[in-house]
Amino acid sequence: MAAPQVRSASPRDCRPVTVTQASTAKATGEWLWLEPTVKLTLLFAVAALLSTSGLRLLQSAATRLERLQELDAELQLTERRVQILKNDFARVFSTAEARTVMQEQGNWIQPGQKRIVWQEASPESSR
Repeated sequence: MAAPQVRSASPRDCRPVTVTQASTAKATGEWLWLEPTVKLTLLFAVAALLSTSGLRLLQSAATRLERLQELDAELQLTERRVQILKNDFARVFSTAEARTVMQEQGNWIQPGQKRIVWQEASPESSR
């Protein structure tokens, strides 16, 4: 078997390739508009996405703030009711207020008191 012959390329064997400026400018000029257009399109898409996300976030924050204010008002009402009930509870179980509470809650009157019953006059009896 014979070994394949390898031919070495020397600089004088290579032919110079001449490239004209007009052909490269024409080839690259056709695609010069593509890169900025793609970049601008992506930039506008990201800006639109961020602005809609920001608006949704602001709307959500406003809704949560409104709900928080409602809960705060409800909490204040409940705290007032609890305070009234605590005071009433303390008054009912106070020894100093025992007589007045018994009079309010029942028909008990002290031995020295007289019962007064108010009656509305009927239209027939006033004539």
